[in-house]
Amino acid sequence: MLLSLFFQLMGIEVEAEYGGTASSFFMSCLVVEELAKIDPAVSVMCDVQNTLIVTLFRKYGTPQQKEQYLPRLAENMVNC
Repeated sequence: MLLSLFFQLMGIEVEAEYGGTASSFFMSCLVVEELAKIDPAVSVMCDVQNTLIVTLFRKYGTPQQKEQYLPRLAENMVNC
């Protein structure tokens, strides 16, 4: 249960069609801020995943790359 919630936080800005929550950058900042109150290391992982990795795929990835990687990044894969 807790692990599945953690992985949902890793795809905050991922579109719903790829399994993400389709939230905004502002929501991502709020999540990172709240996580930092409890565990700064988890907060940094979440921040890097959402603001660097996911954003690169969303903005510059080909449709094939988005289809292959965004669902995994939003559900069960962490890249750090």
